[in-house]
Amino acid sequence: MADPVFDEALIIQLLQMKVCTDNVGPIQQGAVFALANLYDRKVTRDEFIGMAATILNLYGQSAKIWLLKSIEVNFQDGELDQDRIDMARVGLEELCRKHCEHAIEIVKRLQECPTTRDKVH
Repeated sequence: MADPVFDEALIIQLLQMKVCTDNVGPIQQGAVFALANLYDRKVTRDEFIGMAATILNLYGQSAKIWLLKSIEVNFQDGELDQDRIDMARVGLEELCRKHCEHAIEIVKRLQECPTTRDKVH
């Protein structure tokens, strides 16, 4: 068992905030802290995967709340049309591709880590 590094009471407090646009930042902060705490507690891989999926889904869904508010504001301001939506989609796809490439580089670095099958030189 590993001792907690993060203030777990604070994590709970952040995650108990009312779910609304104004609280997306603190909720996402709570999700990030919960994920790091999950790692620090050294739970089994199966437990980590299941719990991490829940936390990452929370992070992603809360981001959609913020995005929906942004769309609403732009719609009300008359700044939303199909061209802007198309531009946003292309930009998001490019950003997502960059994140995928970064994740690939991380996995490639992990592939360089020694395993139990590697001989010590």
